[in-house]
Amino acid sequence: MKVSILGNGSVGRNLSSLLAGKGVEVHLGARRHQDQSVSEGVILTSLEEAAAASEIVACALPWSHNGIQVSINVLQSLDLKGKIVIDMSNPLQADWSPILLGEQNSAGQETARALRGCRVIKAFNTIFADMMDEKRIGSLAVKPAGLFCGDDSDAKAEVGSVISVAGFDPVDVGGIEAAFYLEQVAHLNIRLALGREQGTLAALAYLRAAS
Repeated sequence: MKVSILGNGSVGRNLSSLLAGKGVEVHLGARRHQDQSVSEGVILTSLEEAAAASEIVACALPWSHNGIQVSINVLQSLDLKGKIVIDMSNPLQADWSPILLGEQNSAGQETARALRGCRVIKAFNTIFADMMDEKRIGSLAVKPAGLFCGDDSDAKAEVGSVISVAGFDPVDVGGIEAAFYLEQVAHLNIRLALGREQGTLAALAYLRAAS
């Protein structure tokens, strides 16, 4: 398995380390990639080189910064035609409060509309960076839910495999319109972590009862 991750913030670096530790070939792309250290097995490179290296490209860049759109602008600048693009973004203010994109709209849907030649899957946005750690996942009684959605069944199957390899429980939520709900789950996570002071060493699980 080969995966490229764009963005070397906490989410990008932690996910790249987690996947590399499971034997995945990971290319971590960043604007300033020279003289930076990464975990063993992670290939640190430019955004352009990372985008070209894999057929699965996960975007761990922020949705926006100081009112300027970031993730879509970067994705549109890269040659991603035909690739699976995992949108991991959540529309957030600087204080982590939600940016409202309109009724039944989401960052995942806007990303899919902006990247018509790609197969966009929403995933990993409901998991805190602090929980993208093998020991922390292993300390839990059940696997955290890896919620994902998208319109291409083959692409969803591949992303579901990535989620499973990372140690999460893949839960297919449906078409890309369900990104609206996944982003609301992320906002709930943040509410619990910050507003209710539960912290970011936590994750949600989706439990299925026997019939």
